Amino acid sequence: MAAYMAENRLVPDVIVCSPAVRTRETLKTLRKTLGRDIPTHFDEALYMASAAELLSKVHHLEDGLASAMLVSHNPGLQDLALRLTGGGEPDSRYRMRSKFPTAALAVLACPGRKWRAMKPDAATLKAFVCPRDFD
Repeated sequence: MAAYMAENRLVPDVIVCSPAVRTRETLKTLRKTLGRDIPTHFDEALYMASAAELLSKVHHLEDGLASAMLVSHNPGLQDLALRLTGGGEPDSRYRMRSKFPTAALAVLACPGRKWRAMKPDAATLKAFVCPRDFD
């Protein structure tokens, strides 16, 4: 997944990560592959957070950031991605709705740079990539 992100220039301006062991391991590999020191915030509230709690974290991101990445857990992360995406390629949306496995990546394009204005159906799903896509 990290290689996919690097190849597609999907380098976030900031990462907000759950402090769980698995998310820290994921983040370590990701940061090494992206080759850039990305500002990272570990937040206990992301551990098993609901979609509403995750959206609250999105709303508190600094305005002006072009991109952000949440490294968190299901079912909240999948629910948030589904709630935010109002458009995008139908097959990718179906796949994301069906299953959001460990290490899956949902790339959402969001209007503007005011994170506190993010609301349901405002984003477009640009890509949904799963580890099995590279087998």
